[in-house]
Amino acid sequence: MKIKQKKIKFSVFVIVEPDGDRFHAYAPALKGLHVDGKSIGEAKENARDAAIVYFKSMIEYGDPIPLGAGKVAKKKKESKVFDLTISINLRNKNRIIAAFKRLIKKIAMQLGKWAA
Repeated sequence: MKIKQKKIKFSVFVIVEPDGDRFHAYAPALKGLHVDGKSIGEAKENARDAAIVYFKSMIEYGDPIPLGAGKVAKKKKESKVFDLTISINLRNKNRIIAAFKRLIKKIAMQLGKWAA
């Protein structure tokens, strides 16, 4: 009997810019996520792979999941903005629930500050 694994989806904006003879990709909502590639497509795929590792690490260590960046303004005329959807298999449902509870608590605290 095969157990069906549940997946969670994240959406993240990635900006790809020319960088010499390569392309630099980064996700403003994911602090420290910077990758490169020989082409726009390769940089985008490298960003997707790095974002998957980023989210898995946050879930594994119980860090709060960052809120999306919303619309991203292009920084350079040559920049391209991509909205990547990432699916991650859930192995430990309790860790996911705990990560989202921390995120909800963080949002509630922020809303409380804005209301004051």
